[in-house]
Amino acid sequence: MDVEVKRLLNLYIIILLLSASALINYFISKEKCRDTFVWAAWGIFTPILSLIILSSLKNINIDHGNIENDKSTCAKCDSKKEEEVESPTENTAPTKDESEEIPLFIHGPKKPLFVDVETTGLHSDDRIISICMILLNTEEIQETGNVRFKGIHYIFDPCKKSHPIAEKIHGYDDWTLRHQELFEQRMPMIQSLLEEADVVVAHNVKFDIKFIKNQFLSAGINLEEIKTICTMEEAVGSKSLKNCASDIGIYRENEIHDASEDTIMCMCLYLKERSNINVVSLFNRMKIPLQNFIVPPAAPDGPLPRRNNVKKRKEILSL
Repeated sequence: MDVEVKRLLNLYIIILLLSASALINYFISKEKCRDTFVWAAWGIFTPILSLIILSSLKNINIDHGNIENDKSTCAKCDSKKEEEVESPTENTAPTKDESEEIPLFIHGPKKPLFVDVETTGLHSDDRIISICMILLNTEEIQETGNVRFKGIHYIFDPCKKSHPIAEKIHGYDDWTLRHQELFEQRMPMIQSLLEEADVVVAHNVKFDIKFIKNQFLSAGINLEEIKTICTMEEAVGSKSLKNCASDIGIYRENEIHDASEDTIMCMCLYLKERSNINVVSLFNRMKIPLQNFIVPPAAPDGPLPRRNNVKKRKEILSL
């Protein structure tokens, strides 16, 4: 059939439908004693409006392929996030810096190791309940423009109750801690990072090194002399980590001392004086969750049962 004839036929059909719609509305309005002109006009206007809407919908191109790609991309992103959370951060993990095209520089040792420990107290017989270590490779960072690191964050059963003030600082109760791993179980990774580093950096480094050496010594290992840098000794004015960090625009999430947060704070203080890295941005993006946390069972009512440290140590360390 000729195209022009088709168009004319379609036009006649549309006119016929509009007329029928107008007539139907006219008779309905007359029967119900309504304004017949308005109803007849609506009978014409409504179908025209419907045609306009349907025509506009035809012109909207929905690229289903792109939607599927976007979904798959999101799925990949989600799976990547899950992998990052589940995979141990002993493996090198990238954290991009926002300096983009500006070459990064870091002065000082090639492999600084940043450390923080939380303990059961301040005395020589107190023990470490959590430790975080972050090892930077400054040459690799300057070559790639990415801040890359090796990091660990562990929690331990110290086999003794924390001093009430210390417990308030680190936030872990005795019931939670007595269900965690022993320090000896993670000692090889801690030792390997210490051996790989050129220098250990901490805020009040003498405190952290003393407790690390004591833990190794109690396991029969005498660590070699460790070169250190103390960001507390470098500080001008207030010496506390919280105040030093706030001076450069970095703030704790809460008053509980988290070994990971304190280590990252210390690292940012160090880098602020020795690099052009945006340390505030780095602090806000960099997190190292606990990698060996064991969820304890529900605590019993009343006083906690007596510890059996000898039995636990014998069972675990004899494996």
